[in-house]
Amino acid sequence: MNVLSALLLLASASEQLPDGPRLVLVPSNVGAAAVHIRFAVPDDAEEEATGRIFQASQAVTLANGALPRTWATDLFAGSAQMRTGSSREDLRFSLTAAPESFDALFATFVTAIFKSKLSAERFKKLEGHIPTQRTSMTSSGLLINAFAGRPLPAFPLKNRLLEFESVAGFVKRVVRPGNATIIVTGRFDEKAVRAVLAAFTGGAPIVNVHRPPKPSEGLFTGADDLYVVIYGFEQPTPELEASLLILQELLSASLLEVLRSAGATYSIDIVIHRLEGLTCLMWVVPSRDNSKLDLLPYIDRILEGLMKTDEREAFALAKGQVQKRLARAALSPDALVEGVDEGAINVEWLTPEFARVIRETTLPAIQRAPPLHREDRTVWRLVPKEGR
Repeated sequence: MNVLSALLLLASASEQLPDGPRLVLVPSNVGAAAVHIRFAVPDDAEEEATGRIFQASQAVTLANGALPRTWATDLFAGSAQMRTGSSREDLRFSLTAAPESFDALFATFVTAIFKSKLSAERFKKLEGHIPTQRTSMTSSGLLINAFAGRPLPAFPLKNRLLEFESVAGFVKRVVRPGNATIIVTGRFDEKAVRAVLAAFTGGAPIVNVHRPPKPSEGLFTGADDLYVVIYGFEQPTPELEASLLILQELLSASLLEVLRSAGATYSIDIVIHRLEGLTCLMWVVPSRDNSKLDLLPYIDRILEGLMKTDEREAFALAKGQVQKRLARAALSPDALVEGVDEGAINVEWLTPEFARVIRETTLPAIQRAPPLHREDRTVWRLVPKEGR
């Protein structure tokens, strides 16, 4: 089966369960299965918000008391792995396992999360086991901080646990079935999945509708020397998102060519992030390395050139790369969970309808899309303190 056929044959389904989570099923006949559970987080400008969200994600996993004592050995026996994550936007929990072990592990995993109960005594014992600070930010984390008006993460935790009441109240508000989106992918028993989820109801979705950051430029102190460049598009259509995904590949190829020619050693990150009502094209690139090459002017030139180019071969190659990447996500539970977790994959991009939109996208269509004007972007220049 080629990658295009894989997308065309993919039977994904999305529905809101009665008084329960939004359930997205992405079945495929592969040698693994996975579940990704996301809880939306309310837009909270309090100073402790980021730290509380992060600690809550760890506390739910480590302190709820609902996981069996044999959980670690159960994971090992089922060729399974579990992970948690958080941002200002969400809490995330995922589990990947062999198909023959998945259904039983899924039931235990979901039940433990929805029945999370934090006690002050157990929470206190976690001191030293829950990290209270993070030292780096993913591109997704930088983007979310942009909407909060904070270019850099604030962790005023002073290497201590937050108060139990703060984290417990947050968990009670956020970790509710009605506020969950659950993606199940790979080879699994749909009836068994639905039977488990039917036992959990209550709560309402938390919806944060974002607007693009106001166009601006700023200089801030950071751990690394880099640029963050953001273009935001409100209420994006499938046609616009398909164009942005292909443009992402074209931009990456063009920028890497500039870097190779200059002998630069940059690591670049050009990503598409999808939030509620908003899709962003985002560049995270070092501002300079030993080659002293400043990348920001090149970004402008590359965008201007792509809007005029007639290089059909490069366009066809970029479109093929997008199709392959989405097909890999559709057919690999690990790749899908990782992509969703990082904000780089949206399950709606894995449907036959979206596959058709990509097939029908042409180079002139991309060039007719909303332009990426210099005056419409947000640019942060982050530099180490000593470099200011």
